[in-house]
Amino acid sequence: MSQFYQALVQNAQRFPSQEAIVEDETRWTYPQFLQQVDLAASAFKAKQVARGDRIGLMLYNQKEFLTCFFALRKIGAIVVPINIQMLRQDIAFVIQNAGLRHIVIDSALYPHLKPYPLSFIVVGDSEDKALSYETFLEQGQALGAVEAVEIPLTDTAFLLYTSGTTGYPKGVMLSERNVLANLEGLEQVAEFGAGDRMILALPLFHAFGIIIALIGLMTGASLSLIPKFQPKTIVEKLVSEKATVLPLVPTLFTVILDLITKQGGIEVPNLRFCISGGASLPSQLLKRIEAELKAPVLEGYGLTETSPVLTINDPCVGSIPGCVGKPLPNVEVRIVHEDGTPCATGDVGEIWVRGENVMKGYYNLPQDSEAAFAPDSWLKTGDLGHLDADGRLFISGGRKKDLIIKAGENISPLTIEEVLYHHPAIREAAVIGIPDPKLGEEIAACLSLKEGQSVTESEIIRFCREQLSPAYVPKAVFFFEELPKNPAGKIVKKLLREDLAKRASALP
Repeated sequence: MSQFYQALVQNAQRFPSQEAIVEDETRWTYPQFLQQVDLAASAFKAKQVARGDRIGLMLYNQKEFLTCFFALRKIGAIVVPINIQMLRQDIAFVIQNAGLRHIVIDSALYPHLKPYPLSFIVVGDSEDKALSYETFLEQGQALGAVEAVEIPLTDTAFLLYTSGTTGYPKGVMLSERNVLANLEGLEQVAEFGAGDRMILALPLFHAFGIIIALIGLMTGASLSLIPKFQPKTIVEKLVSEKATVLPLVPTLFTVILDLITKQGGIEVPNLRFCISGGASLPSQLLKRIEAELKAPVLEGYGLTETSPVLTINDPCVGSIPGCVGKPLPNVEVRIVHEDGTPCATGDVGEIWVRGENVMKGYYNLPQDSEAAFAPDSWLKTGDLGHLDADGRLFISGGRKKDLIIKAGENISPLTIEEVLYHHPAIREAAVIGIPDPKLGEEIAACLSLKEGQSVTESEIIRFCREQLSPAYVPKAVFFFEELPKNPAGKIVKKLLREDLAKRASALP
């Protein structure tokens, strides 16, 4: 039997009156949630879905997403969350690559996929003749209860597709053992429990979002789902639901804090801690979160390929600017040179990781899977960082592919971005390399400004000269209303490079 489903059954018995899912007017207790899961499992069985079948979920943060997840695991099927903001060609690739036959989809998204020869289960109002979610459940009710399937922990539970910023998305195969190992490691470091009330605005189709949802539901917490990123709703729910845990990515923390500042007079006394992941947390933003929300921040680091968390700050110690904490107790981290030999303490190199949370591989991509691993099962993350004498990890160089090579010197964008975030007018900052005929690459700073602020390119460059060595000072500064982000809220530098290339080509 799926360990996820088994935990849900146990929680329905342990916490009969505890709310599991809160969404708009819906407030399901654990027994009510389990009832919905069992009904959906029967409905999938009525559609001949069996162990090992891959089923797509193209939904917002809706109760149906989590219901279908647990239902599919009960019968041994593989969950394939689909990033709703992927390019259409990437979605088509996921459908083809995963071999999907059935997709549970929100009615607002259904028209985009309607031409595909698939079996759709549509959540929400739809005038089309496609099968509605309500009718789907009625079919399950007619079939009656089905037994949970016995499945080994090594069976693939998830196909989580990467965002596709460097080509077509890759399907990361995660087993129940992978994800359970991650949950066990997290539980040893951060305390989650039945008294917690989590605000979940992180997208469930993203590894960060689903692991937070699972650790909440596996420990008996209550999840308040925010179907789409709605800053006003998040702030309201923080207060009305007496939230104890708020997980977000750095850019979304900025939006929330700006709104709270604008509204004024909002207090969240029940908030125990915030969780930040998905991108580096600038020290200025870290201080602001802790000062304005009056709660510590647990900053973590991980990849979709690692289920996803690798390191997290110790709640007892608190956050350290630039530090993403120590490895989870069941995770190994090493820093290596280009040739794979270990770096000395404090030296920057590529981060390699090992543990039961590391993926099985990429689906139908054996060569990519092989290339991702070094000998002895070490996963090459492609990120640059260093370990201090206490074994704490610092993401000190960003991504290997994001390094700027200027006159043969490796320039870390993070170093410059950290300085830029200290400027009082800057809201968001991303530093990238742009082609230069003499130096190979030069430094470009891409910025969005706080509301009502203005600053010139020369002022930004002068500000950087005062705090950075000459080699690290940006050559050019570009202003944006908002920097491009992926659905998880992470700034996408590939899109910035493309934008600047278009600007350059338009010049006479």
